[in-house]
Amino acid sequence: MTNERHLERDLPSILGDIAMGPYPEYIDDVLATTVQRRQRPAWTFPERWLPMAVVTRRPVLAPSVPWRTLGALAMILILIAAALAAYIGSQARLPAPFGPARNGLIAYDLGGDIYTADPVTGAATAIVTGPATDVAPRFSHDGTHVVFERKLEIGTGQLYVARADGSRLTLITPQPVSLTAAKSSTSYDFSPDGQSILFMFTKQGMPTMSIARVDGARSTTSTSA
Repeated sequence: MTNERHLERDLPSILGDIAMGPYPEYIDDVLATTVQRRQRPAWTFPERWLPMAVVTRRPVLAPSVPWRTLGALAMILILIAAALAAYIGSQARLPAPFGPARNGLIAYDLGGDIYTADPVTGAATAIVTGPATDVAPRFSHDGTHVVFERKLEIGTGQLYVARADGSRLTLITPQPVSLTAAKSSTSYDFSPDGQSILFMFTKQGMPTMSIARVDGARSTTSTSA
């Protein structure tokens, strides 16, 4: 038998001895000491008491809560609520459209000025005064504004709108018109939403209806009656 065949036959055992490493000299003392000690009781192992299969499945059944996403959504909801509160708070508060009715202020003209009077107390207040002749005031349906005519030359006039206290006086008919009264009543009135004034006037001998915005914009509609 050649040396090569002999080496090939013994090579596996040689590699096995090398992999196992040297045998420690103290291993006999370690084994002798461990034989004298009792094995750890089974009840001291948590695995004996807890269902480990359920514990390992818990992350699958109860995924982690996305706190960052929930926090962002909460902040967005808070900002939306704050914006709504600011918008609602900035709106004009009007009386509720129900409950017992009560008398409000009465508008009238006296000596070319516009007055309001409280029918309960009888107190009168001049809201529009001056050298001009202002007549025939009419309140809006919500009681926040009043429209009246300011006389100019004979047979002509202009319409003005003001708040109930006389502030924010606005000219809504820059072009003087000949207003036409019907059945002893004024020839103008507020729209139901209080944003426009419908008035009648004479144009080239023909009765005409027109609509003007209370903010002073030009008349938007003009038709022959």
